[in-house]
Amino acid sequence: VLHDIVYPDQSKLRPKDSRALSACLLRASNAHLPDITLATFCDSSFANQPGTRRSTTGCVTVVNGACVIYRSETLKCATSSVSEAEFKALSTASNHLILVRNLLKELGYEGGTGTVYSDNAACVTTVLAKQATQMLRHIEIQYHVVRDRYDLGLLEISYLPTRLNISDVL
Repeated sequence: VLHDIVYPDQSKLRPKDSRALSACLLRASNAHLPDITLATFCDSSFANQPGTRRSTTGCVTVVNGACVIYRSETLKCATSSVSEAEFKALSTASNHLILVRNLLKELGYEGGTGTVYSDNAACVTTVLAKQATQMLRHIEIQYHVVRDRYDLGLLEISYLPTRLNISDVL
């Protein structure tokens, strides 16, 4: 179990856990760990649920091309614009990217920032331009969460056409 390996209580370690912990520590102490490529893809479908008109968001996080997290969910409340639905997806995607990045860092991998890809050019441009307009006031929190993470260098944001976005199928 991952939490036993990452945060072990030395008094409760079983032999199997000790071997796993030793392997993790050995890998973490090795200065020649391979570079990690980290990316998260996000997308949303605005008001696509019949009856409730709630939006669906999805995101896929990949490490070196292998999917490690994917999620698709219908939002708990209806969104008032495509931008709001896309920013909710972007915010969730940035959470997943930071989670995986921190986990990899704990295991000794220093793989850089990672990139969140979105197929909504308006959202990407808004984050990169540091301009939240009055039209986006209703999504201000999601905007600032993503913007702050971008400013701190925790992630990159990039546009990706819909036909190349692997989260589009979610």
